Amino acid sequence: MASVKTKGSSRFRFTEEFDIHLAREVNGLNPFEDSRRWATIQVNLIQIIGKCINIRTIRERIQNLVKKWLAKYNLMKGRSGMEIQMTELDDLLQQISELMSEFSNKEKKNVLNVPNKTSYVKGFEAREQSCSSFLNEQKGRL
Repeated sequence: MASVKTKGSSRFRFTEEFDIHLAREVNGLNPFEDSRRWATIQVNLIQIIGKCINIRTIRERIQNLVKKWLAKYNLMKGRSGMEIQMTELDDLLQQISELMSEFSNKEKKNVLNVPNKTSYVKGFEAREQSCSSFLNEQKGRL
């Protein structure tokens, strides 16, 4: 879905409120499982904020938020005796981080387990050729 800027529309600025809406949408729809869901997230966010925003911006924003959250979390976790105060956004980003890692691992496994089509075809052809030459040799011996 293409985003269209209307005449006189001002530049969009990220706010904490928008980040919470974005994190809720991403967590609820899990676009890491099916990338077509980013378009649904885009439509929902446009309805919420009333401004056009493209899918690339949405994806990059959530990646940046998760990256910053992980850095903050690892820093706080490393400090002994400090209790980590989690906000709603922190909770959502933690869940999104887990989704991202879960589905990136599944993608890697799928890529490794699916044979390359051209190598599969070449292997099949080589086996067929080998079988036919073997059968021809056997017929010649009879």
